[in-house]
Amino acid sequence: MSNYDRFAEVYDRLMEDADYKTRTDYLLSLFEKHDRRPALLLDLACGTGGFSNEFAKRGIDVIGVDISEEMLASARQNSAECKTDVLYLCQPAEELDLYGTVDGAVCCLDSLNHITDYSAFCTAISKVSLFLEKDRLFIFDVNTVFKHKYILADNTFVIDRDDVYCIWQNETDSETLETDILLDFFIRDGDAYRRSGEEFRASFGALNGFVLDSLRGVRESLQYGDGPHRLAQINARTDELSSQERRLKLAGGTAQAVTGGIILLLDAGMLALAAGLAQSGTIGFDGCLIAVVALMSSFGPVIALANLGTGLQNTFAAGNRVLDVLDEQPTVREVTGGEDIAFTGAACRRVTFGYGSDVILNDVSLEVPQNSVIGITGRSGSGKSTLLKLMMRFWDTDLGKVELSGVNIKKINTASLRSAESFVEQDTVLFHDSIEENLRIANQNATHEQVVGACKKASIHDFIMTLPQGYDTPVGELGSTLSGGERQRLGVARAFLHDAPYILLDEPTSNLDSLNEAVILKSLAEERKDKTVVLVSHRASTMRIADRTYSVENGRMS
Repeated sequence: MSNYDRFAEVYDRLMEDADYKTRTDYLLSLFEKHDRRPALLLDLACGTGGFSNEFAKRGIDVIGVDISEEMLASARQNSAECKTDVLYLCQPAEELDLYGTVDGAVCCLDSLNHITDYSAFCTAISKVSLFLEKDRLFIFDVNTVFKHKYILADNTFVIDRDDVYCIWQNETDSETLETDILLDFFIRDGDAYRRSGEEFRASFGALNGFVLDSLRGVRESLQYGDGPHRLAQINARTDELSSQERRLKLAGGTAQAVTGGIILLLDAGMLALAAGLAQSGTIGFDGCLIAVVALMSSFGPVIALANLGTGLQNTFAAGNRVLDVLDEQPTVREVTGGEDIAFTGAACRRVTFGYGSDVILNDVSLEVPQNSVIGITGRSGSGKSTLLKLMMRFWDTDLGKVELSGVNIKKINTASLRSAESFVEQDTVLFHDSIEENLRIANQNATHEQVVGACKKASIHDFIMTLPQGYDTPVGELGSTLSGGERQRLGVARAFLHDAPYILLDEPTSNLDSLNEAVILKSLAEERKDKTVVLVSHRASTMRIADRTYSVENGRMS
């Protein structure tokens, strides 16, 4: 990244459309929503102080940190004009070193995207965590994969002001999603314009995004048995990143070794020269001592020793977080030495379950005969969805048992249980991938024809074919390019593609219109020859296909 010398000069003019006041109000509303309004705030990558000054106007003490002294010079001038008292520090984010802790932190306008090295990005986040008080908020924004691919990528933008003209050109690497940004400024100087430029780089951490996506969709990965495949993808990306990091460290280490060797040779020569001059009487002992002291003051170990405390502090903090993760215990453990089953029906036997001291289900019993459709109704919070999750063994019952084929699900091999069940939740989680790859988590071996067939049953095929890339269309982050109803139909298509004999549906048509609901219910009715369905819904129309309907009220079944 450059030193921002010209960019700092024109930054405020180029950003005059940025509504810092409204954005600050929004950020404060997020803090207050969680009852975490800060008294002392860190504004990381503060630039010319647009947000710092707005927070300070609201009575908050602010520390503004930025890598550019040129930007901070403008920030200090802006604070003087606003009559705000903001402490500005010139530091890279990955070398953040405050005088104490803060009780809130922000980083705005996609600033974190400019840290393109994965290790440096992690270090920057760790530094903020180190100086942030416990249970306090760090609010930041980043550009998404979609923005880098479809907005920033290989585009040119023009910003025209009376006194400055800016041409903004991007060049994006399709693999790494790093975007090289070239800014050409034409700044009015009397009757003429003088030209200058700056170069920047922004990126989206592909591995970060993939891991976060995997965590968001962990339940979908578990219920369809796609965990090993997803883990293999994460490991492959991690290995690739580690390989790149090793090459960088080797290059850096080699350069450091060469530099250190040269310095040692020069130091030895200086000592030899001082000793020779002292022996010949050219200089006295005091002159020799001055030379040695000057040499010692440049020793790297002295500097390293001075920074040892900060390094150890970061190491201990990171170690504690790792240990906390290692101490986590799974809610339920996978069964590998149990029974494999062929589905012949399901049942709940006097099931009681609660979250802590709150009892959700109390002595619930339910029979689900093979090849039947069982409907479950009840008010929100009555325990309907919880019952389905117990049937999936996302949790274990407190009392009683859940059976498949007459076997307690605690004794059934997890892989066998997952192959026997399909589960569709009300809110379908989609990964940042194509439509077809999102469906394939239900069955990695499915052919394209099988994928299409599942989508036809879920009344989503015709919509997919209207898209420019068809089944290869990216769904965006969390399926952001699709409506709630479209995401829900893709969730139902997953269940059809999984082709399990036992299907659990939690409000599968809540976001659908009557026409699409009718198509899906028709498909379910046609599939019931070989399928057993448990259907949770508020809609009376949905329950028309049920052979028998149960009601859950206050944790009891009737």
